[in-house]
This record gives sequence, C-alpha cells and structure tokens, in this order.
Amino acid sequence: MALSIFAVGVLRGPYRALADDYLDRLRPRLPVTVREFRALDALRRALARTPARRILLDERGDSFDTRGFHRFVSEQVRARGGAVFCLGGSDGFEDRDRHDAHAIVSLSRLTLPHRLARIVLLEQLYRVSTIEAGHPYHRDG
Repeated sequence: MALSIFAVGVLRGPYRALADDYLDRLRPRLPVTVREFRALDALRRALARTPARRILLDERGDSFDTRGFHRFVSEQVRARGGAVFCLGGSDGFEDRDRHDAHAIVSLSRLTLPHRLARIVLLEQLYRVSTIEAGHPYHRDG
C-alpha cells in the first residue's frame, strides 16, 4: 500500500511533536510519507508528477464515520499508484483543484485550521491502521 500526505505549510512546535508521535505509531502498520510545501503551486507541481489517486481534504467533501473511513482508505491505497491525501493552506483549495481530485473528503463540517486538520488526518489514519491490523475497535458493538 502506498500512502502519502502532501501538505501546504511546515509544522512546528507542538503540532510537529504531535504529528511525529502519530507517524511513529502509524508507520510500522501503514507506511506513509509526508511532504510539506511552502505554497499550493508547489504542491500542485508535485501532484502532477505522481500516479497516485488525489484525495483532497475539504470541508465540502464526503464525510465518514471511522469504519467508513477505514473502508475508503483501504480502497484508495490499494488502487494502482496508491493515494495521496492533500491538505491546502489556510485558504484551502480552488475549484480547479477539486475538479482534478479523485475524491474529496471532509474531516469535519467545521472549518479546521490546516495544521490541526493534518493532526486529525494522522489520528484517523492511525485508527485505520489499527482496524486493518485486526485490533478491536472500541466503538463496535
């Protein structure tokens, strides 16, 4: 399974520490690479060079519960070329970006700061990895 996260902005301080904590827990189960870009145009150029399925995070996208997100991620990362989750900067994405995406996902109907959205994504990917590994999900039953 190939999974990447492309994000506009560089995490620092407590955001970096929390992201690194989730990545340390996630990577043994689900290898993931993270690329940070200073501007949306740089992220777009990198996307143009990857065969991966483009999944944009946008508050107008499809919402999932945790089990549904697990199914969605499993399908996406098994697709030819893998998947790349894309997080825009503070202004998000433009219509042309949404048009070019294979999928658009909302982590919440609330507007999240882009740094916090990355942490929420990493936490949810960690949950996906534990479900994939067969660990009991405490919300089942």
